[in-house]
Amino acid sequence: MSEKTNKSGTIFIIIVALAGLILGGVAISTPKTSQNTTSSGVKEDATVINNNKMFVIGNENAKARVVVFSDFLCPYCAKLHEQINEIIAGDPSKVAVNIRTFIIHEDSIIMSQAAYAAGLQGKFSEASNLLFSKYTEPTEENMVKMAEELKLDVSKFKNDLNSDAAQTAVETDNNDALKLGLGGTPSVFVNDKYLEDLNDLEATIEEANK
Repeated sequence: MSEKTNKSGTIFIIIVALAGLILGGVAISTPKTSQNTTSSGVKEDATVINNNKMFVIGNENAKARVVVFSDFLCPYCAKLHEQINEIIAGDPSKVAVNIRTFIIHEDSIIMSQAAYAAGLQGKFSEASNLLFSKYTEPTEENMVKMAEELKLDVSKFKNDLNSDAAQTAVETDNNDALKLGLGGTPSVFVNDKYLEDLNDLEATIEEANK
């Protein structure tokens, strides 16, 4: 049998095999997207989303649990923070907000560490408000000024500001943001579901409270 005949026979076998697969209902396709991954590629992994719950603003037992990955130098984060404050002010009982760090601007690292240090003295929410609105220049001097305005124990604040614990907390948040596949800030989860459109935040919180 010639080489040409061998090739023809091989092609025929392949055609028959493929026909059998099709007739047998076997389809060749790309792997399905994981159920806990959104169409935008963000993973909805509750373990990672809630990996740092040290400082919760609002009602810790609220039906609507909001996790925000934010950068203190991000103007969109500042705007969202104002909206969240308005929601909490309207009804403090209906939402629990956990602000976590996702470093987009490297200079904001000291600000996240300052929020952590203030949080250790029970002033995380107040520090976040000031960092977004007033102490927007990321210098250690400004962070200390903020601590003084909040009437914190400044000596303790300075020790906590650059501590290993503060750096680890920021790194943990940032690494978790990367694990979740977040593409920018602010990135928001409500009850462990990624919020594709931030304009839906208030409506989503209202729905969770029904």
